[in-house]
Order: sequence, then structure tokens, then C-alpha cells
Amino acid sequence: MPPKILKVSIEVLELSEELRAFMVKNGFQTLEMILHYSGKELLEMEGFSYRMLKEFLGILHRHDCLNLFKDN
Repeated sequence: MPPKILKVSIEVLELSEELRAFMVKNGFQTLEMILHYSGKELLEMEGFSYRMLKEFLGILHRHDCLNLFKDN
């Protein structure tokens, strides 16, 4: 069973305004939705930065679900 943090609405998560704005703009409502993309794919998306990737990976790490992220 995936960690609950992945299903929580981004509206209630503690995220930077930068990451939240990117997620809203691209229709991501939960962190789980971002997991469908690799780091390379995310970085190719307009408006996504290494800073946001680092924040996202940090959240996954803190909630013991970093292993769910596709790094290729």
C-alpha cells in the first residue's frame, strides 16, 4: 500500500509556492500523479526546475517512498 502522503491533495501539503504552482498548472492534484514521470521527463516540462526536483525527492525520502520514483 502506497504511503498516505502520496494521495493527499497538494492544497494541504507543505510545498513551495513554485512547486505548487507547477503542479496546479499541469493538473497534478497529488504527489502520486508526479510519480508517473521520470526525473528526465519532469525536467523537460516547461517550468520545472532542479530545485523543484530536489524538493519533491526530499518529500519522498522523508516519507520512505523514494524507491517509487523513476530515475530514468
